[in-house]
Amino acid sequence: MSFNLSAPIQERVSGVADLGMQQTQKALGDLNLLLGLLQRAGYDVGQVEVELGVPPKISVQLRLSGLISEEKLKAILQEYSDRAIITTLVNLLLRANQLRGSIKVETSDLPKFGSRPARNW
Repeated sequence: MSFNLSAPIQERVSGVADLGMQQTQKALGDLNLLLGLLQRAGYDVGQVEVELGVPPKISVQLRLSGLISEEKLKAILQEYSDRAIITTLVNLLLRANQLRGSIKVETSDLPKFGSRPARNW
């Protein structure tokens, strides 16, 4: 009796690879759409990194190019409410904008410190 264990393993590996590719393609499609929408809302796209896996890991650096239109971000949320990646990132950006507007930094006079030469005992 002979055993062929590689065939079932290859089928499963192939299935996982196909799933990973499908998820990556969907995520990249959503990301391409999102980046265009964010540019119209006032962001500049810096670096984009994609790490293949299940699920894929995507990292995007955004820079402010001026005033960010909160209304445009909210319109994106309404129009693409069925796209999880888009709504998650836009909600994060809306929250970041709210925090940026509410942070105040105040300075006060720091205590003055003096120094003296050390004594030799």
